[in-house]
Amino acid sequence: TDQIKLNISYSDRLIAIGLSDRQIGIDIEKIKLFKNLATIKTKFLTANEQRIADNLSDSSYWMTQLWTLKESYLKCSGLGISYNLSKLDFSNSISGHMEKVFSPDIIFQSITHDDKYVISSTLMRSS
Repeated sequence: TDQIKLNISYSDRLIAIGLSDRQIGIDIEKIKLFKNLATIKTKFLTANEQRIADNLSDSSYWMTQLWTLKESYLKCSGLGISYNLSKLDFSNSISGHMEKVFSPDIIFQSITHDDKYVISSTLMRSS
């Protein structure tokens, strides 16, 4: 029998729920300035992502989108937060609404809600 997969994330009073017959991960975060940005960049970003962040006058939106994409992937894949995030490169994923095929088996989506939150999801094409 097919089982429905469920993934949940929340930020403030908003809840994002992902339901699918395939593995799914979802994350929602409020767009914000990241404290300790230099540490975050060196610890969690690839070299390409660091270069992009360094060239943005305001990296709040992009960093929030990047974080939610990486977290949704970790939740979907089951790798967990201990996985080295600097191995996941989303440097080609800058936009307000995006869909990216990371590999033939994985789809990423990211949208903005109310210009205050980023919601990203990861879906495996096969169950």
